[in-house]
Amino acid sequence: MSLCKPNHLQDLCISIPPSSDYDHLYRNMNALDCLMYEHGSLKTVKLVAHRSSASYGDASRARVGWILNRPNHHLERFEVSAYSPVIFCKMRLWKIQLDNLCILKIAVDGLSVNDADILRGLPALTALSLYVEKSPNIKIIFGTAAGFTALQYLKLRFMSGIAWLRFEADAMPNLWKLRLVFDAIPQMDQRLDLYSEPGQWKQYRHGTALISIDHMTGLREVSAKFGGAAADLKYVSRIGVVSNHPSNPIIDVQLVDSGSRGDKR
Repeated sequence: MSLCKPNHLQDLCISIPPSSDYDHLYRNMNALDCLMYEHGSLKTVKLVAHRSSASYGDASRARVGWILNRPNHHLERFEVSAYSPVIFCKMRLWKIQLDNLCILKIAVDGLSVNDADILRGLPALTALSLYVEKSPNIKIIFGTAAGFTALQYLKLRFMSGIAWLRFEADAMPNLWKLRLVFDAIPQMDQRLDLYSEPGQWKQYRHGTALISIDHMTGLREVSAKFGGAAADLKYVSRIGVVSNHPSNPIIDVQLVDSGSRGDKR
C-alpha cells in the first residue's frame, strides 16, 4: 500500500483484493493503521471488498487480525466489509479513544462480556453491525449499565453456532431496530452446553429461550433469522427459542441463506 500524505484528509475508502500472501496483507494493514493515526482529520474510513471476493471463508485466501490501538478523536464512521480479509481480534487489548464514532461495522473473532463493555463505552455510537466468527459459549447480557445510550441500530450476525443473549429492559433506551442473524439453528435433537456463570456449565433445555428481549420502549422493528432446515425453523418458532416482551414489536422469524453475508443494512 502506497499512499501519499494529503493535508486535511477526511474520507478514505480502500478496496482490498483477495490475496494468498499474509505478509503482504499484514504490511498493508499496518500502513493503514499508521495513516489513520497520522491523519487526525479523518472522519470516515471504509474498507470494501474487491469485486472478485465473491465467497467467504476460502482457505486459499489470507486473512489478517487487526487491533484498534491508536486514538482517533475525529473518526465518525468506520466500516469494514464482511467479505474483506480483515477480522478484528482481541478487543480486550483495544486502546482507543473514539468519542465521535457514530457508525461501526466490522467482523470480529468472537464476542465476550468484556467486549460488550468496551463497545458500550463508545458514547456517540448510533449504529453497530458485528459479524461474529465464533459464537460465545457464555451468556451475553446487554444490561442497564451506563452506555449504548445513543444506539439506534444494532445488528449481530453469528457465523457459527448459536448464541445465548439477553437484552434487559431499557438497556438501549434509543434503540429502534434490532437484527439478529444466526447461521446455525437449534436442531430438534440437539444438545447445547452453554456457560451461564464463571466456572459453571449449564445445559440448554429445549422449551426455554436462548434469546430474551425485555421491554425496550423505543424499539420499532426486531427480526431473528436462522440458517438451517425449514423443519428446524418451525420447531424453533413453536418452542419459543426467542422470548420477546409483549409490548415490543412482533419478531419477524425467518430462514436465512447461510452463504449470504448480508452486508446491506
